[in-house]
Amino acid sequence: MKITIRLIVSLLFIIALVAVVFSFYQVRAEKVRLTDELERRVIILAESLQESVKPLVQSNSLERLNRLLERFGNRERLKGVTIFDRQGNILASTPDLIPEILQPFPQVVTAVAENRTLNNFISIKGKKTYIYVLPLIEEDSIIGALVLFHDASYIDVRLGEIWKYNLLRFLTLSILITIITLLVVRWSITGPIAQIAEWMRELRIGKGKITQPTISRRGDILAPLISEVTHLAKSLAMTRARVE
Repeated sequence: MKITIRLIVSLLFIIALVAVVFSFYQVRAEKVRLTDELERRVIILAESLQESVKPLVQSNSLERLNRLLERFGNRERLKGVTIFDRQGNILASTPDLIPEILQPFPQVVTAVAENRTLNNFISIKGKKTYIYVLPLIEEDSIIGALVLFHDASYIDVRLGEIWKYNLLRFLTLSILITIITLLVVRWSITGPIAQIAEWMRELRIGKGKITQPTISRRGDILAPLISEVTHLAKSLAMTRARVE
């Protein structure tokens, strides 16, 4: 029984190790895929929006700018859009975002100072949010920055589903392997051993025949052992006969 338990534990350990490694690489690949897909969508939206935003920023038409951002803020998974000045302060924004934004906004200050786009994950109202900062450039001069805030919590939900699915698959495989191992060991090893033990007991009390015991084909793995035991039993019987 101890051998069976060790065998099962060893098999389960290997399966668990493979499952964890496979899940880790699967989750990492899925995270990269979802992030790249999100970034592509956000970049397309930001580049299309900046052409409408820049003239309004230059003319300081904040009312029209706010109306424009309100329309874009109603898209699926898009939390909102905010326009900042060069110092990182809000010029116009989707209303729901204003209380959640620090001023000056650090990512905008960095993007303007380095004149480059910037993307990052932050937490807004306890939810993972992807931000994309695009400096607004007009006549080789930065006039502000456009920032898109996109709900990215679905990425963690998806990754959690992968872990959950792989865990359920591991548990299912563990149960099946445990059952199969118990059956195979019982069928091929412990069952035939029990038959041999019974045959030897009968020999000891003088009721058994000194011929190789009839063991079903399931015990073929023990054939060498059975032959040796039979040979030993015959030798003992011959020795006992001489003595008598």
